[in-house]
Amino acid sequence: MTPISRVGAFAARHRLSAVWGLLCALTLAGTQAARLGAVPALAVLALALAKAQIVADQFMGLRRVHALWRFLMLLYLSGVGALVAYAFISR
Repeated sequence: MTPISRVGAFAARHRLSAVWGLLCALTLAGTQAARLGAVPALAVLALALAKAQIVADQFMGLRRVHALWRFLMLLYLSGVGALVAYAFISR
């Protein structure tokens, strides 16, 4: 492994660690907000969908693929979110 590729690998690991930390912080914030009733449940659901998009982009590697695949993942996540919201609202 050349020194340049070591630097690139370190930067990628550092970026993924930072994204993981962000996801943990957003999870804790959403959990506390839901427990305290500080925000509507649909806002917490929107936060969860945003976290799912971050996971798809960063950890599933969709950040560098054709826009169609990213759109399809966004469409899927929106569909799942809509079903969860409908189930929550219709209770």
